[in-house]
Amino acid sequence: MSEPLIHSYDDGMSGIFRSNVVHVLNLSGLSADAATERLEETLVRLAIGDRVEASNLPAIEAASFEPLLAEFHCRVERWLNDSSAIILKTSN
Repeated sequence: MSEPLIHSYDDGMSGIFRSNVVHVLNLSGLSADAATERLEETLVRLAIGDRVEASNLPAIEAASFEPLLAEFHCRVERWLNDSSAIILKTSN
């Protein structure tokens, strides 16, 4: 597991929660292809148990998002809002 950054979030529904993330990834301003490529570059480097906070995910097409995560053995741990999520690496 990589060295974590500790963030606190208020998701507006269940109150404040804490999550250890190792990367903060902002995809704003990128095309769908560029956002997907940037996310892939990050996911491939994650160790099991690592989390990445990815924002501006609507740049990535919804139909390809879940299969992309599955390809890298990741899943959405928690949606922070409509465009940001905590992604967790679950296995190799």
